[in-house]
Amino acid sequence: MARRLIAPRLDPMTWRAPRFPDTAQAGPLRALLRVEAREAAFFGVVGFLEAVAFVAAALAGFVAVRARVVVVPFAADLDAGARLRGPLLVVP
Repeated sequence: MARRLIAPRLDPMTWRAPRFPDTAQAGPLRALLRVEAREAAFFGVVGFLEAVAFVAAALAGFVAVRARVVVVPFAADLDAGARLRGPLLVVP
């Protein structure tokens, strides 16, 4: 009985198991594993993209320091009387 619930039903046209069995035929355990595999793949891709973004930000920071580029995070700093003096931002 348990084997019949887990094993996929045969396709009557080819007498083979369907390539992608329906979740209702596959049983609740396989459906759960399929959902878990999708979530793991999604979070794996997201984690990889986060790592790429981190490396890109680190390289951009290194290039900015080597080129002595000044990055002013807030325009309000310049409006408040801050002056650019060489590669340094001088805030009174």
